[in-house]
Amino acid sequence: MMCKNSCIYCLKDSSKTQSHEHIFPEALGYKKKLPKGYVCDNCNNYFSDLDKNVLYNRIVALKCGAEGIPGKKGHRLQIGQKLNFPNPGSGQFELTLGPISITNETKEVNFTSKQDTEFNELKFARGIHKIAFNCYASRFRQEKALQSRFDNLRRYIKNPNQHELWIYAVRYATKCNSIVTFDFFENNEEILKLQIFNLDFVVFLREWESNMEFTLKNSGFTVIKRKGQWRASSLLGLQE
Repeated sequence: MMCKNSCIYCLKDSSKTQSHEHIFPEALGYKKKLPKGYVCDNCNNYFSDLDKNVLYNRIVALKCGAEGIPGKKGHRLQIGQKLNFPNPGSGQFELTLGPISITNETKEVNFTSKQDTEFNELKFARGIHKIAFNCYASRFRQEKALQSRFDNLRRYIKNPNQHELWIYAVRYATKCNSIVTFDFFENNEEILKLQIFNLDFVVFLREWESNMEFTLKNSGFTVIKRKGQWRASSLLGLQE
């Protein structure tokens, strides 16, 4: 029987753990942590690379910079000058970019957000699943997260097969907030809804249920099934 003081990822003894695993990456401005001992020091250190690739996503990075979201070292330097649109609640923002000044009188401007060359889509997907499992452990506690039904998820996050990508879904958030939150999809404790600023994710903690794709696509989600979709040319950076 699994010891209560076991890391929820590697299943090794975590009773002497010194660090706390943040539920969402701290650099997203989220300060809540899992209790000490939920994630061992070795796994906590290992996950820094996955967290970095969540932050390297161009939409997440742009939101962090545009809003000056506080990170691990306090407030980031805001990109350009943030101005207010005449139409409150439009969900848009204006920036001063390089030699081009964007003001309240500006009617239209072309803007391209390029993906960081260091961004790794496979590590990003594992990072999203790691966040989802952290959220599960936060809600249902360590003992339940140690159940064997999540062994394949643990393997994927820590030691994936080459080029392995677990399917998940993403869309622009219907309510754009400068926050990160989580909930459960259709009251199913094995399907997580994550909001990271202006992106909504649906993440399965076990096998992907293909029968859900129709529902998700009708709700505006793009289902990520292969590498390369985040490098497409659409605004969201995704293509079917």
